[in-house]
Amino acid sequence: GPLLFLIFINDIVNDIKANIRLFADDTSLYIIVEDTVASVAVLNHDLSQLSSWSKKWLVTFNPSKLNLFFCKHQKQHHPSLYLDNVPISQVSTHTHLGVTFTPDGKWQSHISSNTNKVWQRIGILRTLKCVVSRSALDKMYITFIRPLLEYADIIWDNCTIELKKWHRSCPTWSG
Repeated sequence: GPLLFLIFINDIVNDIKANIRLFADDTSLYIIVEDTVASVAVLNHDLSQLSSWSKKWLVTFNPSKLNLFFCKHQKQHHPSLYLDNVPISQVSTHTHLGVTFTPDGKWQSHISSNTNKVWQRIGILRTLKCVVSRSALDKMYITFIRPLLEYADIIWDNCTIELKKWHRSCPTWSG
């Protein structure tokens, strides 16, 4: 199971020059760009190493799931990055382990996305309120809705007061 998978991919970090983080089957390469050309060279080297590793261990990476994300306000030209001669597309927002990041470091996209999910689930609870007990509804709220409101809040809770008010306008379970 999961332990065997972690043992299987444990050597993926060998010969990687950029920072790399592994979480289950999610791998992230990142680098602080001081010299664009040198940083791109490091990342392309590492992508080549990952490609070689994948061929050796018969693992297939899906290039369409790879994203290039920059945490910068200004737009500038960045040389392309490639995995197996497939260019990696640049995205304007990036969701990593359920947290949405934007180049400006603000949390509007993350909070908006979570708020939409919460309202969808609240709608489901409303349809069930005449069918299941109050106790069951409480358990569903605690299991399926509250975690969305609290997940990674230690990271995104530095948002503006206005966003906090907007986020807190989501319903709390009061029956």
